[in-house]
Amino acid sequence: MADDAARIRRRLRCASALSALVLLAASLISVNAPTPAYAQGGEIGGSGTHFYLNDAWSGEANRVHQFGLRYDRAYVGDWNRDGSDSLAVRRGNEYILSNDNRTASTRFRYGRADDETLVGDWDGDGVDTLAVRRGHMYYFTNQLQGGEAETVLAYGRAGDEVLVGDWNADGKDTLAVRREHRFYFADALQGGEASRVVAYGRADDLVYVGDWDGTGTDTPAVRRGATYYITNRFEPGEAERVLTYGRATDSTVVGDWNGDRRDTLGVRRDIPVYQTPGTYAKISFTGVPAPAGMGFNLDSGREGAKVKVIADRFGLARPTQWVDATMMSKVREWQASRGLPQTAVVDHATWVSMGYSSSSWWDLDGYRAPLRARTDMSRGQLIEAMIATALTYQGSRYVWGGANHPNVGADCIGVVMQALYSVGINIHPSNTVTHTLPGNTTPRELYNSGKFMHVPYSQRQRGDLIFQAHDPRDRHSVRHVQLYLGNGMVMESVHVGGIVRAENTTYPASANMPTVIRPLP
Repeated sequence: MADDAARIRRRLRCASALSALVLLAASLISVNAPTPAYAQGGEIGGSGTHFYLNDAWSGEANRVHQFGLRYDRAYVGDWNRDGSDSLAVRRGNEYILSNDNRTASTRFRYGRADDETLVGDWDGDGVDTLAVRRGHMYYFTNQLQGGEAETVLAYGRAGDEVLVGDWNADGKDTLAVRREHRFYFADALQGGEASRVVAYGRADDLVYVGDWDGTGTDTPAVRRGATYYITNRFEPGEAERVLTYGRATDSTVVGDWNGDRRDTLGVRRDIPVYQTPGTYAKISFTGVPAPAGMGFNLDSGREGAKVKVIADRFGLARPTQWVDATMMSKVREWQASRGLPQTAVVDHATWVSMGYSSSSWWDLDGYRAPLRARTDMSRGQLIEAMIATALTYQGSRYVWGGANHPNVGADCIGVVMQALYSVGINIHPSNTVTHTLPGNTTPRELYNSGKFMHVPYSQRQRGDLIFQAHDPRDRHSVRHVQLYLGNGMVMESVHVGGIVRAENTTYPASANMPTVIRPLP
């Protein structure tokens, strides 16, 4: 109980002449009363998905989060009464709240797409909720959900700048409007005259508010460039703290990031996102979709991982393996022994009868390497991520028509396909399913797709794709692909030797094409 009373006392605005009275009032407050939420305010502004937050008054962020989309409208609040503030983004009139600054925890719609939105703890229950502003009218809700406003009031003028804060340490957020360097405070959610008027700073200052010292009262911070002048009173005078934080182009974020009941600073930053130029195949930072056609039957001529599984079962494995007459004969014998229709085609029922899981029937067809691409990665980092994925296949076995997990295996284009998938590049219409079709020509299709930049072979760089053909003068004779590692080394999967490896030799009996593909130009 003593700890709770101390926490409540920190919430009260202390003036030396009234300290005894304040302490007495604190002792009378129920220790079970909710702790008011500390975050409050309007839209963060700016753009970008990166938020650099600081729990202390230092020049370096100790928390970096990525949340939302580049042009989302962003806000801060304590959405779950845990005492710590976190992010929310808005798209139209949909609000997406996060309790961990990484994933969405709540979604709802409120108001209109063109409303100005404010965040505050209007009823002192410890949870920040929304208000929307339309001119000088304000529509408040105490619920994080859609529906009608619970309080509607008029305050100030349509052209006023609005701030939200707890101005009198009563645990509830209310409004203030700013006109040049004058601030008109309301200590209750009601229209009419301001409770008080204060002149502070310059008319062109950027002003933010927060409870910087944990007393329960919100006071200003003035920003000029990347320098902040913080004071623990809303009255003229010198700043108690001056801090340079972030960049002049950042957007300011205020919140209590660690639940210590003191607000500190953060910034939102728009980091340029690398994307392939022009009409070249684009990076999807949400990953490549699953291919159509998963769960296909193994009929004549099919290739790939499921075919390799069946070949191994019947002792038919060879480096270049597809469904041929011998395999179909073995399958027909198996089906007869199990009372299944003797189609000689492996379907789902035949597969399961052999003891393989139903899920593997689908999963082996649609494997996609885990996405490594992030919006904060440079071109060079994306290239290294692509190569890192390819290197996970080193020592994997060669699988004709395969583009599967390293534990299963892949062929030359299968390794390249998964490396590209890992950085969000789709080689549609080719995919892990079409690659298993009889006589697949996926390397040829990739080389001739027009979706990738070609550069002369002599200018090859780390991360480029080198293609071989029967006749390098004929684009339609391409039959093999390698990932160039630099210094004359390539990563490739070849049926000679049956494993994926890094080496400095070219594919046997083939010549290099005169150009290479640069997936990330």
